[in-house]
Amino acid sequence: MKKLLSVCILVSIPFLLISQGVKISETQSNPVGSAMLEVESHSKGFLPPRMTKTERDAIQNPDQALTIFNTTTHCLEFFVGSSWQTVGCGCTGAPGQPSAISGDTSPCAGTVGLTYSVEGFSGINYTWSLPSGWIQTAGANSDMIQVTAGSNDGTISVIPGNACGFGTASNLSVALESPPAAPSTAAASDVTLNSFTANWLSVPGASAYLLDVSTVSNFSSFVNGYNGLNTGNTTSASITGLSGATTYYYRVRAVGTCGNGNYSDTRGVTTTTLLSFTNTGTTSWTAPPGVSTVEVLVVAGGGGGGYDRAGGGGAGGVIYNPSYTVIPGNNYTVTVGDGGAGRTNYSGAGYSGG
Repeated sequence: MKKLLSVCILVSIPFLLISQGVKISETQSNPVGSAMLEVESHSKGFLPPRMTKTERDAIQNPDQALTIFNTTTHCLEFFVGSSWQTVGCGCTGAPGQPSAISGDTSPCAGTVGLTYSVEGFSGINYTWSLPSGWIQTAGANSDMIQVTAGSNDGTISVIPGNACGFGTASNLSVALESPPAAPSTAAASDVTLNSFTANWLSVPGASAYLLDVSTVSNFSSFVNGYNGLNTGNTTSASITGLSGATTYYYRVRAVGTCGNGNYSDTRGVTTTTLLSFTNTGTTSWTAPPGVSTVEVLVVAGGGGGGYDRAGGGGAGGVIYNPSYTVIPGNNYTVTVGDGGAGRTNYSGAGYSGG
């Protein structure tokens, strides 16, 4: 009778279970004491789950430290907090040109915290270059940077790079916005004994003008209320409360988005004087700068009275107050006539005065 010999053969596999942990190995060595799972090989690697970005995002409630290889981005990723984060990425070629750079193309010089960015991808480092004098303050090698603008125009560039090389740069031209140019003053108008209108020419980019008025040309002091007076976006201002026969000076500068511009030239104007011509004869008078109209108060004297009882009374005086247009700097003649004298005969009436 044949006896069947059952031989139980335990095929040895490199899988060793020990209370300290689990080791998968090509040898029979024990696992390290600090690991629950150890994989040891000198000829094979560890292969994590591989999936596309869409498949990764479909994982429901991923646990902390869950690890996958993203075949869309060629990156090893793990889940931390509430998002997938990149451990490292491979490449199959140099990255393509980044998207157009977003950011302010006409900032003011010295502006802090300007942001420039491109659409970013995992596994790519972004190398930025800035115009001379500009300073990058945050975002090294990232798809978004913060900078402080310098005082020069130029080009902002970003070059993408990975382990396979560098891609084509994206560029953005920037031109600094400057304060408005210095305005030019115009001749004062409506000059009177105690006021005048200051005038100037507009400049591009001005949102308002600051007006100074002084009795000294170096503006070491100012007329009360006229030290940097904001006149709004206008090109004239009425200056009141002044003294007669006094020379005043005014200047303006424009206010813009990027600050105040330089001062204009200085314009002088002399307020008018109340002149009285009482002496008989002819006098020459020169119209002061800024004076285009004068008001003249003319008082005609009464006639001379008759002598004693036989003479008639003198003619009454005449008062009138006309305005005349004059040209600043031109000379004008003022004539004052003689008054009439009373007759001294017994029978004649008194002659009219001049």
